[in-house]
Amino acid sequence: MTARGLSRAGATPECWRHDILHRVGINASPEKVFAALTTIAGRSGWWVSTTAGNASEGGTIDFAFRDMQVVAAEPGKLVCWRCTRGPAEWADTEVRFDLA
Repeated sequence: MTARGLSRAGATPECWRHDILHRVGINASPEKVFAALTTIAGRSGWWVSTTAGNASEGGTIDFAFRDMQVVAAEPGKLVCWRCTRGPAEWADTEVRFDLA
């Protein structure tokens, strides 16, 4: 699985796209990881216990300290969120999980 953060906040056009790439080995199937990323119960179980909202594609997840819009959700393959509310440095940041 790969998690990638992309941010444009406060940057000039020539340098706005800086990727932070983390590769994490998880002893679980892509389907189980997908469920952990795309259900409120799954999200509450490993990041913020007070998570609320709609974790389906097009929905918004409220993590109490920031809101993330679900930009993409392809079962067993991909989950992508975009920050719509939170600290200024998170504005428009995308977090992408490649589950292959």
